[in-house]
Amino acid sequence: MKLATRLIILVLFIAAAATLVLFIAKDKMNPTIDRNNDGKPDVWTHYNWSNEITALEKDRNYDGTVDHKEVFKNGKIDELVVDMNNDGIFEVRSTYDANGKIATMERDLNNDGRYERKT
Repeated sequence: MKLATRLIILVLFIAAAATLVLFIAKDKMNPTIDRNNDGKPDVWTHYNWSNEITALEKDRNYDGTVDHKEVFKNGKIDELVVDMNNDGIFEVRSTYDANGKIATMERDLNNDGRYERKT
């Protein structure tokens, strides 16, 4: 076998192995939970390469749609949005300070996708 052919095979093997490692790592970085044992995930947890949580998504009513999202920065909650009536529009949005306490809370009162009330 020629040297060039061996090098091509080696490069392809390394690329395939790297792809497999990334696929396995991604799966471990984004674990899911099936809370009602129907075989479908209901909670998705996302981590960055430093193993810090970056997001948590939930399907609270088990209809297959995310209706609760938490966003994290530096491992602490930064934002929360919730679809209260399961229409696909997130009616409540909260932001958090560096200590994890609610800084602002907003509500979409007429389901137009914009927050009218801020507390």
